[in-house]
Amino acid sequence: MNNIKYMSSFKTVYSENKTFLVFSVGKREEINYSQVQMLENDMYREYFVPFQCTKTSNTNKISFDISGLTSLSEYLKSDMTQEQYFEIISGIQKIISFCKEAYFSYDNLVCNPKYMYYHNIQKRILMAYV
Repeated sequence: MNNIKYMSSFKTVYSENKTFLVFSVGKREEINYSQVQMLENDMYREYFVPFQCTKTSNTNKISFDISGLTSLSEYLKSDMTQEQYFEIISGIQKIISFCKEAYFSYDNLVCNPKYMYYHNIQKRILMAYV
C-alpha cells in the first residue's frame, strides 16, 4: 500500500464527546486481523493511536480514537524548546524502530504530520497504522 492513497481515505467523524479519524479500506485491500489482534496488545498501544475495526458487507473501516490528542502538524506550530522538538523526533524514531523489530510493513505506517498525534498528558507521539 502507498501512503499517498491513504490521505484521501481519511475522514474526521465527531460522535458525542469523541473524535475519530476513520480510514476506509479499499475494495481490493483487506484488514490483516492477526496484525489487528497483535496491535490491540497493551504493549503496542504505547506507539499507536487506539483503534477499532468494523466490517460490513460493503465496507471495512478502521476508526482511530483521536479524542484529546493534538495533530502533530498543529502541535509543531506552538512555541517549543529544542528539547521538546528532539523528543518528538525521538518518539517517531522509537515507533519506526519498533515496526522494524516487529516486522511491520512501513507502507502501513501513516507518516503524515496531519495524521500523527501528540498526547499532551503522556508527552508522547502516537501514529496511525493501517
